[in-house]
Amino acid sequence: MQKWLAGNELCCRRCAQAVMLHAGTTYRHCTRIQIKGGPALTKADIVRQVAQTTGLTKTDTSAVVDGFIASVIDALQDGEHIEIRGFGTFKAVSRAPRTGRNPRTGSEVKISRRRAPVFKPSKELRARVEDSNGAPPTGAKKDALWEEEKAA
Repeated sequence: MQKWLAGNELCCRRCAQAVMLHAGTTYRHCTRIQIKGGPALTKADIVRQVAQTTGLTKTDTSAVVDGFIASVIDALQDGEHIEIRGFGTFKAVSRAPRTGRNPRTGSEVKISRRRAPVFKPSKELRARVEDSNGAPPTGAKKDALWEEEKAA
């Protein structure tokens, strides 16, 4: 059974043992530690999945993924919107200057105007995520893929 933890607690997926994180301490009883929110899908995972479904090599797929990411970054730097039908829209928005507070001292801090990237999911993506039972991911599918890859 998966136990979800917050803050400085971690949970090992293999042994379901909760451990407290202390500064400078590493836990070697297992190799897979996850933070609350479930396992993250990394760029390497995306490359592996696309390579498996398309039949391309991982090197070729990695170049495509890197090219896509670079294209999105370049477009956002130029102030363009990127719309991917059925997925969502990336755009850069301008945040107005404001006054914030230093949480440690409580003093006011002026925060200058800045541009920030934002992503707005499409209706289709939101509907598919909502229909996914709302259960936190277990990571079992990801673990099975890693085991398959190791065996190959």
